[in-house]
Amino acid sequence: MKGYELPCDARVADGAARGAALGLLWSAWFAPSEVWCSKATMQLNAARLARTTGGYTLGFSGFLACYNGIFCWCEHQFGNESVVSPAISGGMVGMGVGAFITPLRAATVLSTSGMCAAMCGICHWAGVGRWKTD
Repeated sequence: MKGYELPCDARVADGAARGAALGLLWSAWFAPSEVWCSKATMQLNAARLARTTGGYTLGFSGFLACYNGIFCWCEHQFGNESVVSPAISGGMVGMGVGAFITPLRAATVLSTSGMCAAMCGICHWAGVGRWKTD
């Protein structure tokens, strides 16, 4: 539908829902191998599995919700097809991800931000024009 755009709050909610689904899928695939490899008791492993699943789910949900929110704001500033929007969104969210990498170093935060910005910008640039349905 040409000219139709979801409001930013709906796009943030969509990102959160998709991120939660992605986090659950990631957990189903990776969490068992991370948790059950230890020789801990069943109760401790179950608690670790729940914590790991919750962390993945919240992490992916927050990542995509923030990305969609920043991207929506950037689209209003720079236009729908600008590579600037995904680059800024990816850079901002990448900066947040880099801040969680220990030990906290400015070089790690900046490199994570730059790589995420570049990847998001390149993927958007490669996809513009090929995925349009109007």
